[in-house]
Amino acid sequence: MTNEQHPAPRFVRRTADNPSPMTLDGTNSYVLFTADDNAAVIIDPGPQLDEHLGALSELVGDRELRGIVLTHHHWDHSDLLKTVDEWAPQTPVFAVDSAFARFVPPLEHEDLSGDDAVLEFGPAETDRIRLVSTPGHTLDSISVLAGTVLFSGDTVLGRGTTVIMHGDGSVEKYLDSLARLRSMVEQGRITEIQPAHGESIANPAEVLDYYISHRRERLDEVRAALAEQDAQLDGLEISPEHELTEAVGRIVYATAPQDMRQTVNTIVAAQLEYVQKHG
Repeated sequence: MTNEQHPAPRFVRRTADNPSPMTLDGTNSYVLFTADDNAAVIIDPGPQLDEHLGALSELVGDRELRGIVLTHHHWDHSDLLKTVDEWAPQTPVFAVDSAFARFVPPLEHEDLSGDDAVLEFGPAETDRIRLVSTPGHTLDSISVLAGTVLFSGDTVLGRGTTVIMHGDGSVEKYLDSLARLRSMVEQGRITEIQPAHGESIANPAEVLDYYISHRRERLDEVRAALAEQDAQLDGLEISPEHELTEAVGRIVYATAPQDMRQTVNTIVAAQLEYVQKHG
């Protein structure tokens, strides 16, 4: 059975000028507009760049900015909120991280499954957006569903795959989030993905299937590396600094340059944490 599809609000993407290997072409911010064109919502304001703030302000124009949704705390999504009192003094910020939630309580993942997860920023049906719990890339990650368009933050990227760091994210929660999104695609609730990095995704089922298989293949590589080291994880206090983490990283990410080793170890530690729990 598939759910009835609902039209999405009109929106515009603005990509910040912060390209890097981690941000790809830069961070995508989105401005959604009400059907009557009187109000707007921003998803991920982005980095603290005057040009980017100017572009967002120009898009909002004289409309009322009724909300800002932060998909997660990473600086390239949230940094502009440092000056939010100057450019949006009365606008609530919806975020899981209490350091960013503003004028409203911090969001709780367990609450993002019912009507409480719906934000109405205008009178029309297309002015309703749903907040979706998608922890994994970070523990505070959420996505935004507008009609059947999913604004995925860093949970799904326009190209490449998402990084999960030990202490900041969770491979277990990430796989659960991918499965949840895949089910929503199957139900017809998601037909398009707008990521925070990279271009839009018109084939969400194919991309999510790849994300899931890629993650499981990587975990198999970690298991094989542990077997090669004849190592056991029982009772081990996993950390990026542990010598086993380094040894597994050297095998699984053998081609990674030396200056990326600290990052690799943080990624491998997150994978080891999953394998320690699930085998």
